[in-house]
Amino acid sequence: MFYFPCLFVHYICYMDFIVKRIWWIAIPTALAVTVFQLYWLFSVYTNQQQNFQQVASDALQKAYDQAMVEAIEKMGLKGKIQGTSAPGLPLSAERFDLSGDIHVGDRHDTSKKRPVSRGVVTVFSGDMEARAGNSDTMLVRKNVDLKAVGVDPKRLLSSIFSMSNIVSVDTAVLRRFYTKELAARNIHLPFTILTLSPADTSLQAPMIVNLRADSYSRKPNIAAQFQGLSGWLFVKILWPIVLSFLLVVLIIFCIWILWRIIIKQKKLEVMKNDFISNITHELKTPVAILSATNETLLDFGGMHDPEKTSRYLQLEREELRKLQLLLDRIVQLTRLEHHAQIAGPVTAIALDTWLPSVLARFSKLQGVQLVLTVQLDNPVIHTEAAYLETIIVNLVDNAIKYTAVDNRWVSIRVTGNEEQVIILVQDRGIGIATSQLALIFDKFYRVPQGNVHDVKGYGLGLSHVKSLVTELNGHISVTSELGKGTTFTIHLKRAWNK
Repeated sequence: MFYFPCLFVHYICYMDFIVKRIWWIAIPTALAVTVFQLYWLFSVYTNQQQNFQQVASDALQKAYDQAMVEAIEKMGLKGKIQGTSAPGLPLSAERFDLSGDIHVGDRHDTSKKRPVSRGVVTVFSGDMEARAGNSDTMLVRKNVDLKAVGVDPKRLLSSIFSMSNIVSVDTAVLRRFYTKELAARNIHLPFTILTLSPADTSLQAPMIVNLRADSYSRKPNIAAQFQGLSGWLFVKILWPIVLSFLLVVLIIFCIWILWRIIIKQKKLEVMKNDFISNITHELKTPVAILSATNETLLDFGGMHDPEKTSRYLQLEREELRKLQLLLDRIVQLTRLEHHAQIAGPVTAIALDTWLPSVLARFSKLQGVQLVLTVQLDNPVIHTEAAYLETIIVNLVDNAIKYTAVDNRWVSIRVTGNEEQVIILVQDRGIGIATSQLALIFDKFYRVPQGNVHDVKGYGLGLSHVKSLVTELNGHISVTSELGKGTTFTIHLKRAWNK
């Protein structure tokens, strides 16, 4: 007696444990993926920031070199400043001793008046004093092409002059060259040229780019500060952000779908258990009645009483009819779900005369009041009669079962137009909660009534009705209010095409 309720409770507890285990796996997985994606995006952003620092610094250095060369040319210093050369040398060149006797400039041999091409380093070797006394014999000259050895003449010249205070760079000129260099690198950001104090020459920040110091120049006190860099970097990593977002959303969506499937399966299992419990009870009742009547007739001399025998046999036939109806309904519903149901022929039905014959079976029920209203100019429709009869009988039977004994009033009203017929089945029963309306057509589903089980059923009636209405290319809907009743509305075409 208590086997099925105990089995049901055990199953619910087991399903809850399964759901908890799934959450224990799904939530940490989603969090781990999200944290990993955030860390990856942060790494990508940091790399982009470092790349920008390098590219912007290279551009600033090149712009500074170009601005320095332009400043030298404007001052007319090129080829006129006497450097470390010994007095009396027949050379007009600026010479800065960088390594041994390496001198840079435009060199002119005053004795032969022969210019040396630009971009050439002239290397003098020998004793400076002897060179001063006898320049023609002691001077050894070697020309080295700067580009051939990978040295930028402008960069070298800028480095030499930046070591002294002879030439200073105009920030407007530097800004012009820097804008050009940034544009060549596809960087279009507003910036400000900063002149830093010696104590601030090592200033570093995500928005600030400093000149790089090298082995043959001191580090200038010039930097560039950018505005809107964060947004620019964000745009640069926009696709990784979008892909990461889509990945996280996809994972969350999959978890949500998994959760819905689990909940749906859980509800389905609950409904199946409810169905098994109900159908077991319904099977036990006729089996018990058949066993009792058969035992009475066979073992207690009932066969000698014709009246009792007839009454018991009629009772057995009625119970067998109920069993057959139940089995037929299950088989028919299964066939409809698998589209294996073979419909009968399409026949012309005059609803004003056909419906009273269908509802006649309920007229013998005590306290039941059926009100039939057919408001059609042409009551004839072409459909499958057996399907339509099952639909009407199930809806009226439900209306009667879920209505109080002293108020079993059911209205069947038929309206429509030239294209469709509308059938409304209305009762004044207990009604259905709004939250349950979307579920009443599910297979095995029964509206929960707490621990009250005074209404017999298997959760198949309305599911069967909807399947038949759909098979007839129709539509069924329901409205209800607790304590006031329920109304089912069926829309069917006048002519059904299989």
